[in-house]
Amino acid sequence: MNAQVTATNVFRQEKPPPQLFHYTSAEGLIGIISGKTLRAGSIEYLNDAAEFRHGKEVMRTIVATRMRDAIGDHREFFNKLASSDSVLQAEDFFVISLSEADDLLSQWRGYTPSNCGFCIGFDTQVLTKAAEELAHMQLVQCVYDAGEQTALAEAELNLWLAAWVDQQEAGRREKKDLANMAYITMHNVHETFIAAAMKNSTFAEESEWRLLGLCRKPERFRFRPGKSSLIPYIELTWGKDTKAPDAQPIHSVTVGPCPDPKLAIKAVSRLLASHGLESVKVKESQIPFRSW
Repeated sequence: MNAQVTATNVFRQEKPPPQLFHYTSAEGLIGIISGKTLRAGSIEYLNDAAEFRHGKEVMRTIVATRMRDAIGDHREFFNKLASSDSVLQAEDFFVISLSEADDLLSQWRGYTPSNCGFCIGFDTQVLTKAAEELAHMQLVQCVYDAGEQTALAEAELNLWLAAWVDQQEAGRREKKDLANMAYITMHNVHETFIAAAMKNSTFAEESEWRLLGLCRKPERFRFRPGKSSLIPYIELTWGKDTKAPDAQPIHSVTVGPCPDPKLAIKAVSRLLASHGLESVKVKESQIPFRSW
C-alpha cells in the first residue's frame, strides 16, 4: 500500500504552540489541581451542538460531488463507500477543549461563571504526551475556514482512493476484497476524526485545539449535571499511580475578571502550594470587564 496515514497523524497539521489554555470554574480548577485530572466531554454535548454534523456534511458533500463524475475503479470505490456503514458515531468521541488565548473576553463569558473564572495554562508537549500514553488521544487544531475544511477533506479522500486504485491494479485477487474493505474502513475512521475538528467560522476567535479521543468502554464513562441533561465524560489523569507518573503539565493559572483579584490570586497560590505546585505562575486577567 503506497498511501499511508497513521492513526495518530490524521491531520498533518502545524506544530502547536508551547502552551495551550483551558477555561474553567472554581470547581473545575480545584478538581484539575487536586485530582491531576482533566475531563474529556462527549462531543455531542459541546456548546456548538451542530458542529459535528457540520463536519460530517462537508465530507458527505465532497463524496457526493466526486461520485457523480467517477468512472472505472474510482466509481467502484465510491459505490462501496456509499453502501458502507459508518464505523464511528458522535457518541464515541470525547474532547478536551484548549485555546491559544490565555485571556480572551469571549472565553471568560462563554466558559466560566461570572466573577469566578480561571484559565489554566498547560505545557503542550507534556500534556499531549500524557494524553497519548494514558488515553490514546491526539491533539488536533480546529479548522474554521470553509476552504481549508474542503482541502483537508479532499486530501483524506484522495489518500484512500489512491490506495484503492493501487490495489485494483496490483491484481492480488486473493486479498483484494479484504484490502478493499480495509481502505473503506480507514477512510470512514479518518473522516470522522476530521469532521470532529471542523467548526463553524463564527467560533474562529477561540483558536481552539482539541485533545480528541475515542471511548466505547462504559466502565470508563462518568457523568456530571448539565443545564438540561447529564453530560457524559471520561477522565484523563496523570501523576503517581498512572502511566504518566512524572507528568506535570500545569504551567500557569490566570484569575479571571472579579471584584478582588489580589485575594483570588492569593487563594489560587495557596491551592497550588498545597499540592506542591509553588512554581506555577499565577496572574490576573487584563480584560477590563465588570459583571458585578
